[in-house]
Amino acid sequence: MNEDKAPQNLEAEAAVLGSVLFDNAALAQVTAILKPADFYLASHGKIVAAMLDLANRQQPIDVLVLNDLLKAKGELEAVGGAAYLTQLAESTPTAVNAVHYARLVKDSAMSRAVLAIAKDAENKVYLREPLGGIISGIDNSIRSLKEGIGKETNWHPLSAAEILTLSAPEIPWLWQGLIPIGCLFLLCAFMKVGKTTLAYRLAIAIAQGLTCLDRATTKTGVLILAVEEHFRDIRRRLERFGMTPEMEIYIITDRNQARDLDKIREFVKAKDIGLILIDSLSRWWDVAEENNNMEVLRAVSPLLDLAHDDSLGVAIGLIVHERKSGGEDGRGIRGGSSLFGLVDQAIILDRRPGEVSNKRLLKTLGRYEDSPKEIIIELVGDDYSVLGTPEQEGFTQAVSKVRDALAAKPGKTIEPMDVKTLAAETGLTQKMVRRALESMGEEIKESGAGVKNDPHTYSLLSQYSPTGKETNPKGASWTFEM
Repeated sequence: MNEDKAPQNLEAEAAVLGSVLFDNAALAQVTAILKPADFYLASHGKIVAAMLDLANRQQPIDVLVLNDLLKAKGELEAVGGAAYLTQLAESTPTAVNAVHYARLVKDSAMSRAVLAIAKDAENKVYLREPLGGIISGIDNSIRSLKEGIGKETNWHPLSAAEILTLSAPEIPWLWQGLIPIGCLFLLCAFMKVGKTTLAYRLAIAIAQGLTCLDRATTKTGVLILAVEEHFRDIRRRLERFGMTPEMEIYIITDRNQARDLDKIREFVKAKDIGLILIDSLSRWWDVAEENNNMEVLRAVSPLLDLAHDDSLGVAIGLIVHERKSGGEDGRGIRGGSSLFGLVDQAIILDRRPGEVSNKRLLKTLGRYEDSPKEIIIELVGDDYSVLGTPEQEGFTQAVSKVRDALAAKPGKTIEPMDVKTLAAETGLTQKMVRRALESMGEEIKESGAGVKNDPHTYSLLSQYSPTGKETNPKGASWTFEM
C-alpha cells in the first residue's frame, strides 16, 4: 500500500481529540466507535490512549494534565509537544460534532483495513497458495471487520464518580419528544385505525424537516421497507401527502431485499438515512410463533443493534398490529412481551371508546420522560391535527357544558346560577365548574356577595342585557336577546 495515498482524515482525527479536550464527556462517545489503532497518525493514537488512561484514573482531561502524563511516559515530543496539545484544544470550539468526526476517522480506518486484506490476498495469489484457503481467509477477515463495526472497542466500566462528573448529553430528537435518533420504536394500532397513514405522513415531514403533529422534526433521508402493500397503493399515499422528486425518500418492496441488513447498513451510510420504517413487521420477519419470545428476540435483535449503532444515527420504526383482544400498557402489542421489552419507545394509536369520528388517542410507552403520555389527534383530509391532551379536551368540554347551561333557551326563564346549581345541571364537579368559570373570564357576570345566604351567581354577559340599575345586578331585570 502506498502510505501517502492510504485513506485518512487528519482533520477529523484532530477534531476528535479537540472535542474531548473541550468536553471530557465526549471521550465515552468517540471511544465507543474508535480505538487508538484506528487513528492514521500514531501520535494521535498515543494521545487518545493517554486520554483513556486519565479517564481510568478519574482525572480531568485537559492540556496541562495530558501534557504531564505524556511527558512521564516519554511520549510528549513524539506527539508534537505541549504546543500541539494547545493547538488541538484551541482549534475545536465545541464537542457537538464529536461523534460525526469519530465516524469519519472510523471510515478511513476501515478503508485501510479493506486495502490491507486485498493486499494480503494479492501476495498469496502471487505465491501460488491454494485458492480455497485464500478465499476462506478473505471471508474470515471481512467477517471480523464487519463484526467490529459499531461495537465498543474500549472496555471501560464507568464508576459513579465518573458518571457524576460527565455532562448529561441531551437527547437528539428525530421527532421532538416522540422519536429520538438512534432508537428502535413501535407504531402499533388495530387494523384500519390509521397507523400506516400516520407513518407515511411522518416520513414526508422528516424528509422535508417540517413539523408533524405540531412537533419539530430533523430533516434526513427516509427508507421505507414496504413489504405489505402493493406498490401502487404506496405511491398513491405518498403522492397524496405531497412527495416530490427531490425528496430523499426510498422504497423497498421486495421482501428479500428488505431483509438484507448488510445492504441496508451500506445504503443508510451512503444516503445519510435517518429513519427506516418497516411496514409491517409481521410481513418482514420469519417468525412462525409470535408469542415465542426466543424467536422474537432472534428476529428483532439485529434491528436493535442497527438502531443503536452510533456510527449510523438511524431510528428504526416497526409498524405492528394490535391484538383483537387489545390490552393496556403494551399488552395489546402482537409479538410477545419480548418485542415490547426490546424497543426503546412504543407509540400506540387507539380509536377512543365510543368514538365514531376521525379522532384518535396517541399514547407513548417507553424510556423517555419528555414524551407526552397521551395526545388526542384528528385526521382532517390528508393530515392529522392535534386537539390536545385528554385533560385539555375534557376541560374544553367542561367549559362548553357550563356555557350551554347558562345560555338562553326559548321557553326557559333565564336566571343566574350558583356553582352548586351549575354542577347539577352539567354533571360536573363543583371544582371543575369553578375552573371553567374562571377560564371564561369576561364572558361571565358574577353577582352576589359570596356568603352563605347570598352565594356568587353567574350569567353570560353576551346573551343578556340588564334594564335595571347597574349598581344592583342582583335586583336588575334581564331580557332575552335573540
